[in-house]
Amino acid sequence: VDRAAGDAAGNLDDGHLPHPELPDPVGKALLRHRQQLDQRLEDDVRDAARRAGLPYRFRLLEKTAATLGIPGLTGEIDLLVADPDTHRLWVIEAKNPTRAVAVHALQQHMKKFTTRYRDKLLAKAATVAQYAAQAAAACGVDGEHPWRVVPLLVTRTVEPAAFLADPRIPYTTADHLTVILSQTDDPQPGWAAGRRSETR
Repeated sequence: VDRAAGDAAGNLDDGHLPHPELPDPVGKALLRHRQQLDQRLEDDVRDAARRAGLPYRFRLLEKTAATLGIPGLTGEIDLLVADPDTHRLWVIEAKNPTRAVAVHALQQHMKKFTTRYRDKLLAKAATVAQYAAQAAAACGVDGEHPWRVVPLLVTRTVEPAAFLADPRIPYTTADHLTVILSQTDDPQPGWAAGRRSETR
């Protein structure tokens, strides 16, 4: 019973209906709850960059990027962070997926992360790499540096796709983001928790 109650609480926390045929007001209330969770994740990601003391640009839209000298961006960048000391440009995507439990649902969930979220993030990072100086300037950092671009996917909870055999990009959660941004070493592809002993 305790485990079932815990699963139900986790589903509700994710904005998941425990049963699909509930009254419409319940569905709308959970949708509002999901939107609040999405907003909280965006706020947490932005606050992490602020705590790291790094210049950043929040929600860089395609049209805005083009006017700043970064044409061809496919979709918005949730958070662009410039680190003048390490010459890193962080291209950060924030996602708040619902948790998948059943095997089929988990497979679909991971496929969505690899074919949609991850590949789109890599495409955005490639565009930023072509216009690195302009991207840094968009964060308020001027001057020529040998910038290198680091894509990073941030979720609210630990993401299963981070543990694939070939994740290709680093994944972390919002509560680890400040530490990761402050480390001198780049995070490796896969789950990145951050190690405080390596911070600057």
